[in-house]
Amino acid sequence: MKRMNRRGSVADIRKLIDMIRSYHEHPTLRTTFIVGFPQESETEFSDLIQFVQDIKWDRMGAFTYSPEENTPAFSFSGAIVPQVKEARLAQLMKLQEQISLTKQQEMVGKVIEVLVEGQDGLSGIYRGRSQSSAPDEVDGLVFFRSSRFIPLGSFVQVVVKEALPHDLKGEEVVSARV
Repeated sequence: MKRMNRRGSVADIRKLIDMIRSYHEHPTLRTTFIVGFPQESETEFSDLIQFVQDIKWDRMGAFTYSPEENTPAFSFSGAIVPQVKEARLAQLMKLQEQISLTKQQEMVGKVIEVLVEGQDGLSGIYRGRSQSSAPDEVDGLVFFRSSRFIPLGSFVQVVVKEALPHDLKGEEVVSARV
């Protein structure tokens, strides 16, 4: 982390996450990692894998390092070959997909609030996002069925029926109207 000019330590991050989780029952924790930074060792990458396994991020992205002019790392020695960077990225993302699916499966049967962002023609299938999802295709979506027309921008209650690694599927909860 020092070579990447990052402040703090893994211990500091763990302490912060523990504090957040002690104050909030279900916070959404997200992060992004770079793999294949110059001189990244197998041990350092293994430490990253263990860290992700321990924290179990709700949302995680990752990408491979690429040198950019006018940055300190541009001239660093010890470049990681592209095949190794891609293999590390694939391993990390496969782990996160498993973690994500497990977390998503915990949502099955729960009712969540969804911001409606689109509709699939006249099929009665809508898509939106929950409070734990970032906009602009950063995170997965909630797809749900409704028997009524719902204006975009509305908030609805959805019971989750199925979990995928990044998306949820469900049905709108329609309350009795008086």
